[in-house]
Amino acid sequence: MKKNMTKKTALLMSCLVLSLTGCSETAKNEAPVPTATSAPTETPVPTATSAPTETPVPTATPAPTETPVPTATPAPTETPAPTATSAPTETPAPTETPAPTATSAPTETPVPTATSAPTETPVPTAAPAPSEVPSTAKADTIADLLPSLRAAGIIAEAGSTPVAPAISGDNVAIERIETFADHFIIVTLNGQLSNTETSDISFQKHNTDWTTYKEVSGELTLIDSFSTINQEGKTVLIYQAADTLLTTSAVIDKKASNFSNLDAAITTADNYLSWQMDHGGWDKGVEDQAKKAWNGTEKKNKSSGWTGANGELIGTIDNDATYTQMRHIAAVYREVPEAKYRESVLKGLDFLFQLQYESGGFAQVYPKRGNYSDNVTFNDNAMINVLYMLEDMLYHRYPFDSDIIPEEYMEKIEDSLNKATDYILKAQITSEGRLTAWCAQHDPVTFEPVAARAYELASISGSESVAIVQFLMNQEQTPKIRQAVESALQWFKDSEVKNIKYVRKDSNGVYFVEKAGESTWYRFYEIDTNLPIFCDRDGIMKHNILEIGEERRHGYAWAGNWPKKLLDAYEKYGYVTGTITATVIGTDSATADGKTLEKNSSIIIGK
Repeated sequence: MKKNMTKKTALLMSCLVLSLTGCSETAKNEAPVPTATSAPTETPVPTATSAPTETPVPTATPAPTETPVPTATPAPTETPAPTATSAPTETPAPTETPAPTATSAPTETPVPTATSAPTETPVPTAAPAPSEVPSTAKADTIADLLPSLRAAGIIAEAGSTPVAPAISGDNVAIERIETFADHFIIVTLNGQLSNTETSDISFQKHNTDWTTYKEVSGELTLIDSFSTINQEGKTVLIYQAADTLLTTSAVIDKKASNFSNLDAAITTADNYLSWQMDHGGWDKGVEDQAKKAWNGTEKKNKSSGWTGANGELIGTIDNDATYTQMRHIAAVYREVPEAKYRESVLKGLDFLFQLQYESGGFAQVYPKRGNYSDNVTFNDNAMINVLYMLEDMLYHRYPFDSDIIPEEYMEKIEDSLNKATDYILKAQITSEGRLTAWCAQHDPVTFEPVAARAYELASISGSESVAIVQFLMNQEQTPKIRQAVESALQWFKDSEVKNIKYVRKDSNGVYFVEKAGESTWYRFYEIDTNLPIFCDRDGIMKHNILEIGEERRHGYAWAGNWPKKLLDAYEKYGYVTGTITATVIGTDSATADGKTLEKNSSIIIGK
């Protein structure tokens, strides 16, 4: 994307924080992702052969088409809001062994060619501001903005009356559109209007829902407009938008749909209520248990068997537990607004607040279990799916588009989301001085990556990191969020193994098979070397899948193509800028000789 602007315009934009098209002129000179050079033979773990270069991630031009992505298993009988797709589940193991402290590989383990540490994409910085415009210039209204525009020569000085050159064509045309700060759009025409109606131009904003990879478009709400001229005498129209222009995404609200069998949905909801624990949470696997109501004597934790230090029943967000029940009950409440359903959802919400550490991360369980479950858990997208539900509550999206969440909870929900986002940014793993991605679990206090089960070592996750990036891309963008996302996207690119397909439980014993056009990422990457990790229940790190026993080799998803749809959508839609289309909808504006804007003509900001 390229912007047509004067040197002075560019200087002004640098001092007015960020424009939507702030880094769109970066050349697309990204280094190709390394690919494997041969099919795996004695060492079936392919690795990249060339080191990635430090190249900024280019932005892509949004397209109107969409790329669907699988969503998580919906709650029974309801249409859920989009959730992060969980990584493939593992074959149940007989016991769990804590991860040992020693994780070094034995000397006889062959180590494939190392992939260099992935590069981080820095946040582009603005050019130095001109001396006549303070670098701290801010504008809350168009009136606030005008002095800075005059100082930079973008509009004429008050009282001056330069005459614009004659328009050669049949119509007045939009010559240039720019965005300033996070609320202002500046439209420069190719001539001077004698009669101006700013309402002749409307604006549509196009963003992406990164949970579904669909483009979302909507009318941009304007709260003020102003007409003036520039130093050439050309008309300049200034618009102020009600909402920030920096948001790059929009989550699609799931439309409410009637239950195919409301009576069955009510029965399930009532059964869920009976299995809810006193602290508000549910056990995992409760969907099967809730086929019938709790009989008053069964253990409500019968699926996991988990208890706290003093024998308390443990609730969890593992395996989609708790938030799945809350979504279903909320959907039933929309149809049958009985107090018991509302009370159950609020009790579940209080349980989730108990799960959240002061640092912002969510544990997998409450009360504490005394092992890895007490750590902040991205594994199987547990924490991210909780955050999506909290957002649906905050923005009154289905199934929380009723009075089920009282207003006094909204501040708590918003605070919870802000703390969680802050935790995510602080937990991003730095390797060799560069931001990469995330581990499946992190320490709630130090933010460091930590191990879980014996074969799940502290590492960089090629699976769980995808949902984290999707969540961040759906937030209002800040420099820190943008840096985190672009660094993670670059790490995904650096860590891709092209033309290789992972075959789980491969009867031929190859597991990583050469196949043109396929892309593979490992579930776990060693921090600093970026080598793949495979592990038995003894907790000893290996870099070759054939060096672990068949039980773990076949009983765990060691690789997949998790980031592919994200990267494809990123290339298709772009990330750094949502785009804005300006469309002429009226012809009341006219020059002295009667020329008007061409109706239905449009221009995309940033193209």
